[in-house]
Amino acid sequence: VNDQPFPADLVVISTTEEDGACYIETAQLDGETNLKIHRALPETFRITLQDIANMRGQVECDVPHPNLYKFKGALTVQDPSGESVRVSLSEKQLMLRGAQLRNTDYLLGVVVYVGKDSKLSLNQKNPPSKFSTVERRLNRSVIGVFFFKLILCMIATVLFYFQFPGPCT
Repeated sequence: VNDQPFPADLVVISTTEEDGACYIETAQLDGETNLKIHRALPETFRITLQDIANMRGQVECDVPHPNLYKFKGALTVQDPSGESVRVSLSEKQLMLRGAQLRNTDYLLGVVVYVGKDSKLSLNQKNPPSKFSTVERRLNRSVIGVFFFKLILCMIATVLFYFQFPGPCT
């Protein structure tokens, strides 16, 4: 639906535009606010909401990987006569989770990656450490000073015991 983010990675089958185009904003993914044009396949862009209920087909795609701009797959659809038509899919038909549909009422699509398998989830990296090298070195130095003082206290206790033998009152 227009102005809403996609909940999963999906392949666009049809849109409300006459030529099968849809406009996607990927600001949440790459920071770019300009709209990108994606198109449904010429073989499927005229499919309506009523047609999709009777549609038979299969999507084959590569295993999930973190590269946002690479996608290869194939869509096999049975036409009304029962013959199968196979068409290849590219990144131009892939709508990534987190991207938003703009200037298009809605699109019809098939979900290919969800949850941890979505390209956005696989592309996320652990946040960088907030400690600088100076802070890490200082932390190690503080720990070293602590153990040095602990050893000095133990040595002083042992020497005091031998210097002043007998009960302590």
